[in-house]
Amino acid sequence: MTLLHTRQFAKRTVRVSKEMTEDAKTLLRLMGVPVIEAPTEAEAQCAALAKAGAVHAAVSEDMDTLTFGAPIMLRNVFGKFTREHAKQQALPPLLFRQSAFVVLTRELCASCSARVAEASYS
Repeated sequence: MTLLHTRQFAKRTVRVSKEMTEDAKTLLRLMGVPVIEAPTEAEAQCAALAKAGAVHAAVSEDMDTLTFGAPIMLRNVFGKFTREHAKQQALPPLLFRQSAFVVLTRELCASCSARVAEASYS
């Protein structure tokens, strides 16, 4: 990636301050929208809500939401095409249990990370 590309991508980023976050939460609460703060990863919290049946699906761009156990995940919600992923659709013929799915995902991620690191040093 060139310096020009880096600068172009930097212009697209938005820095969200703590004050902005608090203002957004206050506004949502005033409108009667419940606000849930995740103690750790947001994907894990969304997956827990979906597993409990409190919500229909978890919205995320990260496939690890399925790893955390969300039965249904929506991607590209704010984009042109929304895609719905379900664990059953992701691995239909394999019939993985959640624990096996997590192990497989971690192994795949570790393998990909090792290959990226190897390619970076070549």
